[in-house]
Amino acid sequence: MKLLDSHPPTPLGASPPGPPVASPILPGAACCPVALTLAAALALAGCGRAREPQLFERLPPERTGVTFVNRLPDDTTFDILAYLYYYDGGGVAVGDVNNDGLPDLYFTSNVGPNRLYLNKGNYRFEDVTERAGVADSGPWKTGVTMADVNGDGFVDIYVSGVDYLGMHGHNVLYINNGDGTFTDRTKEYGLDFAGFATQALFFDYDGDGDLDMYLLTHSPHPERASPSHVVHGPRPPGVGDRLYRNDGGHFVDVSERAGLYGGAARYGLGVVASDLNGDGCPDLYVANDFQEDDFLYINNCDGTFTDPQDLRQCRKLRRLPRETRGRVPSAVRPQHAAAQRRRRGGGAGALQ
Repeated sequence: MKLLDSHPPTPLGASPPGPPVASPILPGAACCPVALTLAAALALAGCGRAREPQLFERLPPERTGVTFVNRLPDDTTFDILAYLYYYDGGGVAVGDVNNDGLPDLYFTSNVGPNRLYLNKGNYRFEDVTERAGVADSGPWKTGVTMADVNGDGFVDIYVSGVDYLGMHGHNVLYINNGDGTFTDRTKEYGLDFAGFATQALFFDYDGDGDLDMYLLTHSPHPERASPSHVVHGPRPPGVGDRLYRNDGGHFVDVSERAGLYGGAARYGLGVVASDLNGDGCPDLYVANDFQEDDFLYINNCDGTFTDPQDLRQCRKLRRLPRETRGRVPSAVRPQHAAAQRRRRGGGAGALQ
């Protein structure tokens, strides 16, 4: 038997073999190809994330010119223990006050002066507060709304305030004069509310072409009232949500006539108007704090609103035996039923 030569001779014309060539792979890499591949993939993925554009970019005050700060004083006579909403802050409104096509900014300060910033383009703003006459340095301010209240084509400013303990704030309406200045015409328009205002919503609830106003309010003491106090009827001064109808440039309180809930206190956090049932009339949804239910007001298109929860409770009462139904006076059955539902723990804003 012929054994094969482990070192066969070099074929004729071929070059003899040279010395061994070192591998370009680092020592140990050849034994771990999976680790190398994973490291490369992670590196590529990291590079990909770094190149992704950010949705928002934070611009410093030095860049924008917006230097507003809402500073709260160290005051032991008016703090979180005395006023439950102490740290809720002020508010900001965005609107084109000079009709140049750029959105301007208005900030409210709880105890300091408010600020109006005119948009100069390219995210740069100019403080024009003093020139515009809208500082409103008095305390306590809680919110602000921009709307063309008088329908002249220029955006006006409505500031909400609180009158409580030593903070004698009140709501202020600044009418845009169309020349870069504003005039306080609050009393003339009938919107000089003083109490626990949170925010104002301007909308045309009666379809007559001008803006009406829903005023959202709150209370400093949630432990002193309960949802069972929700009733229809007159409102004590300074508390309870309000609906104001615009009658030719003067606003009239039509809250009771419109069927809005009254009571000793409200805990309003927010309000929005939208045509929820598609009948062409804007409805209202009010979000409330603490144990208070949220309210859904359906616009009846006749100047009044109805809470669907009241309608359901009325139907339930009609299905009760006559002798049981008679124990509740007919004039207060809807309110009584709503109170009973809330005592049973009905969820806030839930449609049962």
